[in-house]
Amino acid sequence: MRLKLPTITRVGFRVWEYRVNHKQLLIRSPKGADSSKNVDVMFYNVQYMDLPSDLPDLEFAKPLRNEIAFAESRMGKTVGNDLVFVLKSGDQRHIVVAGSAAVAENDMDVLDSPFTLPPIELSKLIKNPSLLNLLLFRFFQP
Repeated sequence: MRLKLPTITRVGFRVWEYRVNHKQLLIRSPKGADSSKNVDVMFYNVQYMDLPSDLPDLEFAKPLRNEIAFAESRMGKTVGNDLVFVLKSGDQRHIVVAGSAAVAENDMDVLDSPFTLPPIELSKLIKNPSLLNLLLFRFFQP
């Protein structure tokens, strides 16, 4: 069953972050003079997205049959109805195909991410000197 996403009453959303390796998408309305909290729309296991980088306002809508067919034609495979998320902004409808989505408010710094990364196992780095040297070179070069 699809998660019931809340109505979003903020304006000024942007595609804020996309993590390729983890297929995570963040659309954020950042805190500012009119609000002390960010509103984050997070998608997990993103398989396809068709949306602009700026969304003046944002509302979730039920996907129409033609939108599901559009996603399937673009992806070249059958897509379950529960994986197609439609984002309305003004009179435009945009599609994200993802495993799940969530909406949250937070008071993080605007550059902080709500996504967590898996911990780095230092023992594996130490056992692989070439990988360790590459990381040290990239992060600690003058």
